[in-house]
Amino acid sequence: MHLGFSLAPASDDTALWGRQLCRRLALVACSLVMLVGPGASSAEECNTDICTGGAACTISGAHVLSPGCELDFGDKDVTIAKTALLREEEGGGFTIKAHHLTLLGSLATKSPTKGTDAGGITVILSGDLTVPPQAKGSISSEGSVDEGVGYGGTVFVTAAGAISLQGNVGIVSRPSGIIDMTGASLLLGERISALVYASIFLKTTAGSMTINKPILADNVSGNVGCGGEVELEAQGGDLIINGQVTQKNVACGSGSLSFIASGDIKVKKLIDASDKYHGDSGGDIAIAAGNDLFVYAPIVADGSPSIEESLGGRILMSAGGNVVITAKVSARAFYEDASGGCIGIAAGPNKSITIDSDLLTTSAKGPGGIIVIGDSPRDDLSECPNPDPAHAGPIVGAESISLTGVVDSTGTTGGVNRLSYRNAFTSSGVRLRSNDNSSTTGNIIQCGCLDDSPTDGTCDANACIRNPLGLIPGTATPVAQVLPTVLVP
Repeated sequence: MHLGFSLAPASDDTALWGRQLCRRLALVACSLVMLVGPGASSAEECNTDICTGGAACTISGAHVLSPGCELDFGDKDVTIAKTALLREEEGGGFTIKAHHLTLLGSLATKSPTKGTDAGGITVILSGDLTVPPQAKGSISSEGSVDEGVGYGGTVFVTAAGAISLQGNVGIVSRPSGIIDMTGASLLLGERISALVYASIFLKTTAGSMTINKPILADNVSGNVGCGGEVELEAQGGDLIINGQVTQKNVACGSGSLSFIASGDIKVKKLIDASDKYHGDSGGDIAIAAGNDLFVYAPIVADGSPSIEESLGGRILMSAGGNVVITAKVSARAFYEDASGGCIGIAAGPNKSITIDSDLLTTSAKGPGGIIVIGDSPRDDLSECPNPDPAHAGPIVGAESISLTGVVDSTGTTGGVNRLSYRNAFTSSGVRLRSNDNSSTTGNIIQCGCLDDSPTDGTCDANACIRNPLGLIPGTATPVAQVLPTVLVP
């Protein structure tokens, strides 16, 4: 599996629908029955006169829109009233264009008939999208799970201003669900779910993103579905995760969860890409903070305990600043011959890594996994870090590493814990656990050495600048290999 980060901005209608088409081509047809709200008439319409009140206008009542309808309100501020419903009849979808949009009521597509695709919902705003607290604020694009019905719904939103979603119903797209939202900043205060071959893409272009409610990419409906995909990207601000982020799968392995911010990233609720059903591995979780990274809640990408050769997943974390982890990080495997996954953690130049929790890539019945601290890749978080302490290219080391807890990569064979620091390593009650030591396995601690006379990439003496502290007998099994190494920040 390859985990990518890019969220190409949709600059116009063509780009938006082109992206929708490209993603649909990679999906398998399936759909889910939708219950349409009461009061909708059978007559189709597509007229901006449904919004009354001048420059700040309101849409009331239920309106059935013709396929492909585009409601272009120009620079008007549009409010969709609490009891209002805009529903596309069948196929083609609909588009709303406006300055600000306040959604109190509902936007929806109708479940398609057999052989046709569900229509999508597109919202393009030159200002803000707002769903106030306690409003319904429902956006739903749904189909049916019956094979052969056609592709399911999509939801695309792009706003030049802020997106604030705090409704009490939520946003749903299914099947082959795609929810794609881009705003200057984003506050998610209601549930968001993309179901069956699911993808969720949330992006800010100039500010922070705060997730206060759960995000679910669920691929278990109809007993079909590979792992889902979730990408959260905050350009120009912090990413705060106060709501659980979960993907589920059935048939062919877990998906990918990606979190990017130019500022801090704070993980305060569970991130879960475990293989829960009948897949082949735990998923990929990549976290890249431009500034500091704080992990206060578990991050899990375990393999399935009941599926043969369900491997541990990949959890890769990078920060331009410091890294602080106080909750479990786990990419374990449980079934026969299944290997443990990998965990990679890197801090910024001359920055520290503090871990007061357990890091686990164990395998109950297969090869142990990989844990690399201080020398994970920074730009490409799609592959496990190289466990070889003598790998080609510069070897990165955190300025300092502080450990409390368990660092465990044991399995029936193999397994490696490799920690690289330049100036300080302290441990208190830590337990390093791996299998037998070799040049590339076991417990490996790379300490920075002096390389001054001359500066040639070779240690002036086979000695650490500062020796590791706290590794008393019994804290590392097998005994840690301490390797003076020329490290770069």
